[in-house]
Amino acid sequence: MTSLINEVNKRSTTIKKLKDIFSYYESIEAKIFSLKEDFEKSNKQNEELLQALEEQENKVLELRQQVEEGRKGEEIMKKQYLEKEE
Repeated sequence: MTSLINEVNKRSTTIKKLKDIFSYYESIEAKIFSLKEDFEKSNKQNEELLQALEEQENKVLELRQQVEEGRKGEEIMKKQYLEKEE
């Protein structure tokens, strides 16, 4: 009878250990899914930020071009003014 009780206790302990392990792996799986979602959100935000950065770079290039055109126009006006002065 004692050996039967010992065997039942061993199996009960083994089942408890297996349940604990299963629970542990379920929590790891949930954490992995959560991290995957966070990673995907982060990637989407990075893509949006990259697009915004590219748009800003394009605006900067346009402004630089406008400034350069303004400088050229200023030089032309200076030359015309100096020619009229002479």
